[in-house]
This record gives sequence, structure tokens and C-alpha cells, in this order.
Amino acid sequence: MRSSRKRSAFTLIELLVVITIIVFLIAVLSRVFLNARTRANETAAKSDIQNFTTVLEVYHADQGFYPGFDDPPGTDSAAKMYEALFGKHRVDGGGGGINSPYHEFQDERIAVEGGPTGFRMASREEKDDPEVKKYIFDPWDRPYHYVENDEKPEKTDDMHRPHKFDIWSDGPNRVNDNGEKDDVAPWNK
Repeated sequence: MRSSRKRSAFTLIELLVVITIIVFLIAVLSRVFLNARTRANETAAKSDIQNFTTVLEVYHADQGFYPGFDDPPGTDSAAKMYEALFGKHRVDGGGGGINSPYHEFQDERIAVEGGPTGFRMASREEKDDPEVKKYIFDPWDRPYHYVENDEKPEKTDDMHRPHKFDIWSDGPNRVNDNGEKDDVAPWNK
């Protein structure tokens, strides 16, 4: 005598349909979270750039010039900007300014040259060493770029703000597009 029991297992087709739906949901949700993280990083970079702009203006009011004023046109003077605004050592004959440091940064945001990507977090000794060039990491762990334009006698087409300075982040692709494409900069909307 056979008993008539109902089978309660899933068929292979049912399992494949469920797995496909789960994979699709994961793909959609990961895309949403990735976009949200990118927007949050862009907002953080814009906030940093606004803060840098403010403290650069205060530095200019103290010193009468912006960091990097004696560098050739187009030179990335981000290390001089760091030292003038946030460091303890003199730069460009001026230095930390009478109100230095103008702003404090978390230690994990201070970078030096070296490492597999070209930059790495600065050690405690490097932060205090005046001979080591220091930079501020953006939210994508790349240093911000800074170019002084105010003291340059010739204004060039690659200057975005020909009367002051240019400051920008490499943005999500982590490639310096000189303030264009996906770079986060005040002149990019």
C-alpha cells in the first residue's frame, strides 16, 4: 500500500528563478549604494574645497600672497598649500602665517609621496619633518591639487580662476583631468 504524500521540495527551475531574482536585486541595490557613496564623496570634496578657499583667503590677508606665488605658472603647489595653511614650517618666505595652523585635519587625511598608488598616509615622524612634502587626501585617497594664479604675470587658458588660485580633486576616477571631466572643482557644476 502506497501512501499519498505531497512532495514539498523545490524544482530546479524554481530554484533558478529565485536565484536570478536575488542576483538582480543585489545588482540594483549595489548600484544605488555606489551612486550614493559617490555623491557623498563629491559633497565632502566640495566642502573641503570651500574650506580651503576660506583659509586661503585668510592666509592671503595675513601674508599678502597665496602659497606657491613664486612657483612657475601651472605648478601644482599642493604641498606648499598644506604647509602654509596646516603645517608648522615656513614656506615661500612667509610661512604658516601669524594665525597658523588655520585648520586641523585628521591624521589619516595627511599624505606623503610613496606607496603603490604614488601616495600614502604620512607617519608621525613625516608629519613633523619640514623636508617631507605633505598633502591632504581627498575622499578617494588622492591628494588635492592647488595652483596659484594671482602672482603670475601672464594669464593662460588653462587657468580656471586667472585672478586667484585653482583647487580641485581628481574625483571618482582618481585621475587628474586638470579640473575637468569628473574632477570635483568649483567651476564644475
